[in-house]
Amino acid sequence: MQLYFRAAEDGLAYRALIINPAIHCTGLGKAILAYLPEEDLKTILSRLPLVRRTNKSITDKNKLLQDLERTRKRGYAINNEEYIKGLFTVATPFFNLETGRPIGAVSFDFLVSQASLREVEKKYIKALLKLGKDISAVIK
Repeated sequence: MQLYFRAAEDGLAYRALIINPAIHCTGLGKAILAYLPEEDLKTILSRLPLVRRTNKSITDKNKLLQDLERTRKRGYAINNEEYIKGLFTVATPFFNLETGRPIGAVSFDFLVSQASLREVEKKYIKALLKLGKDISAVIK
């Protein structure tokens, strides 16, 4: 599998690990976790160590569950400097429409020096949510 990314001009570039023990700190991970069936989510959270990546990482299971509930209500996840200091992410899942299960996610990442979270939500969320729906529509 090829992974492609484009970094912002003058921005940090990083490649996330495909197997990431801190998925609870990432926008992509939280977007998927939020839409898993309850039993699957419980199983994963019972095995997932909630490691701290930054001082903003959620390491309390109940707080993570509350964050995932907010994610489901708004339709997208937010990683606000939880994985890498200075970087925030908005992410939404895409689904296998036959099963209704999330099978991946797409995210837009920003440096805190580029924009505020509010600005990004105002400017990009509609496009992000449409992208998640469009990907879901073509996944077989």
